[in-house]
Amino acid sequence: MKQVLGNVLRLRNWCQSERRLDGHVVVITGANQGIGKETAYHLSLRGAKIIIGCRDEKRAENAIKDIKQRNPKADIYSLPLDLSSLQSVRQFVTEITKRETK
Repeated sequence: MKQVLGNVLRLRNWCQSERRLDGHVVVITGANQGIGKETAYHLSLRGAKIIIGCRDEKRAENAIKDIKQRNPKADIYSLPLDLSSLQSVRQFVTEITKRETK
């Protein structure tokens, strides 16, 4: 965990952009923990709509709850996704294209 936090802090110092992402939709796989979760949080601060793709829906919901506690304005939801299953990937993409216009 120390290494993950260290990497996040280094990345934060490396990427100084404050560009707004309002109107953009970002899909992040594995955002239920670690770097993926922190990425989702920081992109939500910039106004992006975040879609988390995750096998474990409970972990995804916990990550969303944590992100919304830190950023109540976060526009974020999860969809089930198992990257080892082509059928799951296709269902994930189909669901996103139904829900999102961009």
